[in-house]
Amino acid sequence: MLALSGLTALSGAVTVKLVGDVPGVGRVGDTVQLTLSPSDVTISEEMDSLIVGFKPIGMRADEVCPIHFVDLDVGKYREFGLNNTFRRVNVLSSMQADIPEVDIDTSLRDYQVQERALGGFIPTITQLNADNGNINWDIKSALAKRIEAGLALDREVRVWEMLTNPANWNAANRATIGAGAEWNDPDNGNPIRDIMDRIEASAQLITGIWVQPPVAHSIILSKATLGYIRAMGGDAGALSRDIVDATTSASNANVDFTIPGLPPFHVCASKVLNETTGALDYILDDTAVLVSQPPGATTDGEDIMTCKTFRRRGPSGTGYTSREFNLERRGLHGGTFLASGHAEVVKMISGAVGGIISDTIQ
Repeated sequence: MLALSGLTALSGAVTVKLVGDVPGVGRVGDTVQLTLSPSDVTISEEMDSLIVGFKPIGMRADEVCPIHFVDLDVGKYREFGLNNTFRRVNVLSSMQADIPEVDIDTSLRDYQVQERALGGFIPTITQLNADNGNINWDIKSALAKRIEAGLALDREVRVWEMLTNPANWNAANRATIGAGAEWNDPDNGNPIRDIMDRIEASAQLITGIWVQPPVAHSIILSKATLGYIRAMGGDAGALSRDIVDATTSASNANVDFTIPGLPPFHVCASKVLNETTGALDYILDDTAVLVSQPPGATTDGEDIMTCKTFRRRGPSGTGYTSREFNLERRGLHGGTFLASGHAEVVKMISGAVGGIISDTIQ
């Protein structure tokens, strides 16, 4: 231990006089100078001018699987079958013959919503320290956003897992890209033809094609795509640049782009932490998902969609419930508990409407 006397600070240094011998430093009576580091003269505090964090990337589950509000947790919805539209019937008649008849092909399907909720606790002392300190952020607001992000991430994963599961699709509406024909092979892959095949197999018009950013990049860099654009009479170079500009920014915002003659492409860039590898994985894998979501009302039996979310309307009428209450039993001083959630179920309405293309890049 240093034996010191007469401390004097001089321009970022401390001058001391030794009152005893210190090996490697000096002998009694010597004056030595110690340099100050920034950590010696500062106190670690939270900077109120800089708050950093991660923002959830483009959740798109609400777009691909729209929400339909219901009042009951358990119920039924009516589905009109393919025969109503596609089965040919006998219409030959005469002036005195009985008129040929048709029946309505319809069935009832079940749904049952599942409660999903998330909450967080703010101790009273934590809130008091925040209110009386220099912290430039609202703890309650931050916790509410964290809860909302957790619920949104859960929904995003559930929706895309359902849509990319081959078991949810009719055999004619799903396809797998074989080795040597993957889309990230610009010479041999043909995403345009593969997409067209799924469009042709769908029982209803495709309204959107959903892909992750690497798949989107593979599509627009494919020679088959560039050749198709030229064949359509466009400027392949200019159009490709526009598409590239859109898809390369997909990690920061929701991005859509179009290729002439095809349904709109939607880039899903949302990610989830892989608990095994520690990496961030795209929630939508390398499957291209083609869906049909007809606009307007869906209660006349003339439109069918690929999927739908049944969500309880709830007391607020918005399908989303948030509340705050005191929780006195936790800790010495208690605190405030914030809770939010909803009750819903995502349903595959028809595996004959739309389609999937698996293993597009390898």
